[in-house]
Amino acid sequence: MESQKDGPVITRDREKGWVVEEGKRLVTFRLKTFQAFESRLTSVVGAIVGGVVLYQIGNEMGRITYDYSREAIKSESDLGPVLDGVLTVRGWGRCEAFDKETRDGKITFTLRITGTPSSYERSSVKPTCYVESGIVSGFLEAYFGKKAQSHSELTCVSTGSRYCIFETTFIQ
Repeated sequence: MESQKDGPVITRDREKGWVVEEGKRLVTFRLKTFQAFESRLTSVVGAIVGGVVLYQIGNEMGRITYDYSREAIKSESDLGPVLDGVLTVRGWGRCEAFDKETRDGKITFTLRITGTPSSYERSSVKPTCYVESGIVSGFLEAYFGKKAQSHSELTCVSTGSRYCIFETTFIQ
């Protein structure tokens, strides 16, 4: 069985029960399973440590995403469309806006993302997209080859906003 939706061909090895992309084994699970993982982690280690751990996991995912997408990025203007393509294929949402502002020796990227798994059908008083936030910052940090000065989720669907908006700032 094969499936392709604007992305790589995913096959299933019925004999072994594996999901495979380009000959490499994938692991998949349902959205509610992912959210249960996030909730369990934060209940065991606490909200602050859990948020940091989830962000760091996402940051590494973003760096890996950049590494395997590097050939598709010919210039800085490709960053948004490439990230959107990866997020879409992997089920992490859609990057609907990717803006850049340069001011006072700093470059700030603002990304508007919809459909994030961490905020889906959740209600919270503060942003919940730690993994997605890490993905955004890790992707940009890998492109620029340095750590961001700051990164934050400005708005989140789980707090009632229409979009999750992430802001990452680098010193020039």
